[in-house]
Amino acid sequence: DMIARVYVMFLGTGSIEPAIYDIFSDFNDIQVLSVREDNAVVKVRNVSYHDPEQGGNIFFHDSHNLGITVDTFILVFPSGVERTFSNVSTTQNTFFEA
Repeated sequence: DMIARVYVMFLGTGSIEPAIYDIFSDFNDIQVLSVREDNAVVKVRNVSYHDPEQGGNIFFHDSHNLGITVDTFILVFPSGVERTFSNVSTTQNTFFEA
């Protein structure tokens, strides 16, 4: 997108970061790793929880509304396994076994 390219060229990415933090405001541990004219890499930690009533080492991640549509959303589990979702406006309800 030409407008995004010009915006980043003149104003830099620093003015975009607050909007990214707003998108992920439901989360407590967020870090913007990089921002470019056509993408951003955001690391969000500690979003899963363990339910002792379920037993075992199963952890759950509840869906969160992002407020925008994200072209590619990659959920990385602690084991390193990744799940990639396309064109999402919410994170997915999912679980993993540690």
